Amino acid sequence: MVWHVQLVSYILSLFTVLGELGAIFLLLALLSRRFNWRVAFFDRPLALLAPHGVTFAFIVAASGVVSSLYYSEIAGFVPCTLCWWQRIFFYPQAIILGMALLGKARDVARICITLSALGGVFAIYHNYLQYGGVPFIPCSAFGASCVQRYFLEFGYVTIPAMAFTAFALIILMLLMKKGE
Repeated sequence: MVWHVQLVSYILSLFTVLGELGAIFLLLALLSRRFNWRVAFFDRPLALLAPHGVTFAFIVAASGVVSSLYYSEIAGFVPCTLCWWQRIFFYPQAIILGMALLGKARDVARICITLSALGGVFAIYHNYLQYGGVPFIPCSAFGASCVQRYFLEFGYVTIPAMAFTAFALIILMLLMKKGE
């Protein structure tokens, strides 16, 4: 692998791990709010983050679009069928959330949460395959194999793991914004 691809993969993997830690924090904060656990630790950060949920979701979606295009167009990683399905659910979100930031779209949470949930299912299945799972449906005959890992960072971060983290973050950020 070329040095810049290794560097970008490492940096994106690091952001994935940080995103997962953020997702765990958001999940706990949302659960504490939902069940009135009154954990003061979550109140202040949630109050600061919630008004910017759409902005953060847009940043995640736009970063996902740019990084997936980097991997396919610059690094030369051929996307498999499951990668294409994840892109189908991911790419429109950058546009929808961008339109929401410009004030041209309202109530985008339901649409983007649905797209992220469906994309997350494909990402989970893709992770399952890359870790040796038996396919429920055969991988397509064209493109790359769905089980091919282009890289593995920190012992578990792969492209589908990055996608799942991004989908989960978008869902949690939009739920945070909705519950504001």
